Amino acid sequence: MSTPNYYDQIAASYNELHGKEQLAKAAIVAKMLAIKKSELILDVGCGTGLASSLLDCRKIGIDTSEMLLKQAAMPTVIASAEQIPFPDKSFDHCVCISSIHNFANPRKALSEMIRVTKRSAVISVLRKSPRAAMLLKMVRRCKVLNEAAEQHDIVIHIAIPKIYKSP
Repeated sequence: MSTPNYYDQIAASYNELHGKEQLAKAAIVAKMLAIKKSELILDVGCGTGLASSLLDCRKIGIDTSEMLLKQAAMPTVIASAEQIPFPDKSFDHCVCISSIHNFANPRKALSEMIRVTKRSAVISVLRKSPRAAMLLKMVRRCKVLNEAAEQHDIVIHIAIPKIYKSP
């Protein structure tokens, strides 16, 4: 990436700033998914990988912050959520924790997450985001399997339809 983004600038202190909060969300995600070791997860907007750190399975993360990705303890790809560089139905599940509010086009990002996922996705929406109401409405248009209120986020587990369709 040629120009550093906000997250590149705070990368060195990201886990110190947000680690406790991200691990609390990771615990909720782990309970919602009840993941198997053999399953493959895509962590969209993964940052340092904390949001999927409690998932005992195979993982790949994508993010636009090269500096955050350098800290992740899983394979990563520099990519935007709006253009996920994987084929259709490549992953069993997808997680997107406290990231969707940062995306330029969250509808396209959700569509991409659905496209590359076979079974389900967990998406959290930051409550204090100015776009929270719109994002929650958009995610809830999908088939909601479970929802949990966390201190900072609303965490929503959605089913992925067998036939791909944009939300």
